Amino acid sequence: MAGVLSVLLHARGVAPADYDADGDEDVFVSNYVLDPDLLWENRGVDAMDLPVFAEVAVARGVAGTQRLGAHGHGIGSAWGDVSGD
Repeated sequence: MAGVLSVLLHARGVAPADYDADGDEDVFVSNYVLDPDLLWENRGVDAMDLPVFAEVAVARGVAGTQRLGAHGHGIGSAWGDVSGD
């Protein structure tokens, strides 16, 4: 999948959802304290009909805050629509 890194991370939870309401699945990955959380935004498909993702956690404010060499400690993740829209 284009845009998805092939690196070793310390993931603890994965939650797919269409968070931006554009009709395709995006993916949030909550990571252990050593790594920031990731938000893979689905940008559609490429010429070979493969999904294209962009990592946008920092831009969307969900990467976690690094303090004393560590980030937040996500164990799992879930989506919900609290405003009902």
